[in-house]
Amino acid sequence: MTASLLLQGQTISDRNRAAVEMAILCEAGMMVTEDERHARNLPVQYKAVIQSIPRQDVISSKLLEDMMERQKNGQKKGGFKTKTLWVKWGSAKTTIRKIFAGMPDKYHNMKSGTQIYNAHQKLVRDHYRATFPDSTTGKSDDELDGDIPDEFWVEHPACLYILTVKVHQHNTCFTKECADVALGGPATRAEIRDKAEERKGRSERTIRLQEKRARTEREMARENILSSRKKRETATVENKQTQMKLLKKNRKVYVSLYGQEAYDRKLGELLTACLAADNLNDNRTDLDTPTAGRGTSIYWEDGRRQRGGRGQ
Repeated sequence: MTASLLLQGQTISDRNRAAVEMAILCEAGMMVTEDERHARNLPVQYKAVIQSIPRQDVISSKLLEDMMERQKNGQKKGGFKTKTLWVKWGSAKTTIRKIFAGMPDKYHNMKSGTQIYNAHQKLVRDHYRATFPDSTTGKSDDELDGDIPDEFWVEHPACLYILTVKVHQHNTCFTKECADVALGGPATRAEIRDKAEERKGRSERTIRLQEKRARTEREMARENILSSRKKRETATVENKQTQMKLLKKNRKVYVSLYGQEAYDRKLGELLTACLAADNLNDNRTDLDTPTAGRGTSIYWEDGRRQRGGRGQ
């Protein structure tokens, strides 16, 4: 039993028995699920923890035997009642979580002996001030440390849970998320699951926002493709128009070399190509129909290149 190792050299006696039994109850409670269907396992685990206590850590065999039969001031007849033990565990868990909520944020992960000692000392001082407010008013921490009896933190009824807080620093039932019950956080495993579902919902919303952003980026890429295509087709029209101007300007030379018929045919081809390109440029508003040509990439609606386009 870990509790006996943290009694600062004291053995388990009737004076500190209540604090030790509380630590044992929390250790046994950690071993069973919070589902009430498994509540019957709590007394079994509770006795198993007591049996693991080394004999030399208990002041007498009689005390150890009595601890196996009942809790301090409990009825010996009938032994441990499952329902009673389960209710005590639930009540203690809520109280201890409130105490953990007031501990330093990183208490569960503290490894430095000095940090842990200071956290425990502050907890003891707070309990002492709350128990004896008149005699502690205006006293500094150093003065208070000299007034607090060595056994106060483990023997006084007001300090019933301090040993448990020390022993169960890493108990998953008292993690910071669970301890937040004192600040309105989750008090049960079911509520913790609900909070996890809420976080999952936020994650899903984040995913939807990312998908929306991706769609926006695809739309921007689509617009860039259309813009680039329009520029290419506009350049084609302008090129044809330039060729037509040159042809008309040099009509006499062209006719003398190739004849009037060749000139008319060439001019008709340029005019037809110019009108076709200009009409295509005006009417194209989507990527459903790919365009192709020498040195031209072919794009589908999602911006992907079709097979056969440049770079394939």
